[in-house]
Amino acid sequence: MATAIERKTQTTSPPAAFPEAQSGNAVLIDTLRRWGIHFYAGVNGGGVVHVAKHLEPMYELPPATDTTPRMLTMGEYVAGFVPLGYWYATGKIAGCVTTTGAATKLGGSGMTDAKLHNIPAVYLIALNSTLSIGNAPLQDV
Repeated sequence: MATAIERKTQTTSPPAAFPEAQSGNAVLIDTLRRWGIHFYAGVNGGGVVHVAKHLEPMYELPPATDTTPRMLTMGEYVAGFVPLGYWYATGKIAGCVTTTGAATKLGGSGMTDAKLHNIPAVYLIALNSTLSIGNAPLQDV
C-alpha cells in the first residue's frame, strides 16, 4: 500500500503572446456570433463598411449548422423587417445593419414592429465621430 501522494508534475510553457488586437467592430460581431446571431441584412456603405467587412456575403442559403456571420445586402427599409421574418421562419435572432441619417429612420420601421410584437432582434447603426461635424462627412452626424 502506497503512503506517498502522487503528484502530477506540471510542465510550464512560456507565456502565450498577446492575442491579435481586434477592432471594436470585430469584437462586436464575434460577441453576437457567440450569442447565436449569424444573419444580418442591410447596406454596406458609409460607416457600416467597417462592420460589414467582418461579415461574409450571403450568396446562397447556408446549412442550418453554419455559424459564420453573414450579411444579405438590401435596402434599409426592407432590411429593418428581415429580423422579424427570420425569427418567424427559424426561431433565431437576426440583425439589421444601417448607416446614419435617413437610413436609421428606414431601418427603424422594422425595429418598432419588432418591439410591438416582442420579437428579439439586433439593430446595428453606424455613427460618425462628432469630430466630423462641419467637415462634410460621408453621412449625416
